[in-house]
Amino acid sequence: MVETVILPIPSRKPIQNTNPEFRIVEIFESLQGEGYNTGMPAIFIRLGRCDLACSWCDTDYQTYDSMTLTQILEKLQGYTAKNIIIT
Repeated sequence: MVETVILPIPSRKPIQNTNPEFRIVEIFESLQGEGYNTGMPAIFIRLGRCDLACSWCDTDYQTYDSMTLTQILEKLQGYTAKNIIIT
């Protein structure tokens, strides 16, 4: 017979930082180049410190600026695309 064990859900700590910082390589608007939304306008947010080292990648993910969430949101206000791609 299989015994069912019910575990309590751990309590979550409250969010300490409401304006976190992110490592941003670049933020730009362009057309989506692959997938279902190919050709659709999109905003690309490239995050820094990627360690996958994909052979086809053309981005220097080791050079980046720190931006707060507020700064990122302010920058996004200048773009018209509705889709956001985070890479």
